[in-house]
Amino acid sequence: MPVLSSLSVLSPLSVLSVCVVCALRGPGAIEAPPPLAVLPLTVAVARVDGAPVVDRVWIDDRVEQANAILAPTGVQVALAEVRAMPEGPAALEDRKDRDALGAHLRPRRVNIFVVASLRDVDEPERLRQGVHWRPRRARQRHLVIVAAYSGRDTLAHELGHFLGNPRHSHTPGNLMSYGRGPGLPTLDAAQVRTIRATARRMLRSRELVVAPPVSP
Repeated sequence: MPVLSSLSVLSPLSVLSVCVVCALRGPGAIEAPPPLAVLPLTVAVARVDGAPVVDRVWIDDRVEQANAILAPTGVQVALAEVRAMPEGPAALEDRKDRDALGAHLRPRRVNIFVVASLRDVDEPERLRQGVHWRPRRARQRHLVIVAAYSGRDTLAHELGHFLGNPRHSHTPGNLMSYGRGPGLPTLDAAQVRTIRATARRMLRSRELVVAPPVSP
């Protein structure tokens, strides 16, 4: 399985955009909590006709956007590895295709799979931009899938699910909402607390390991 590029040591310098802000953006702003940690990402990219479905510029842009959106939580992400996706379909059509990715997870990292297309398993006439997925025979494992045509905020949205926010918001402009607002997507105070608590739990259990905390 070829490795496209990798970083053997994670540090805050490997985070593409780290901005710890003083307040949550939008109405009801509160002071942001202190920096917590940098979580390592491993990104596996599908190939079509021998070429990756996205390039490194695309990946770097999505990580940078995710860090900007997640800044009020004190949790940031950094690329630990970009690799070719294991053998299998580049277009995911059903639950079986999604489940198969569970056999290819890197331990103690947030596993991201970038695919050519992602079919909605409940409404097959629709394509999805991304999903947070737990393989049915290994529910303790979970991963993020994003499609090559997905928007800049999709990775951040799915990381929101990965970090403990399973429900969608009805507030336009919220990261966990399908309704867009002006500027960067926002997080409410409860979502921030959940992300921080989930990150701490994952660190304590060693599900994830981290680079040194981000400095303000």
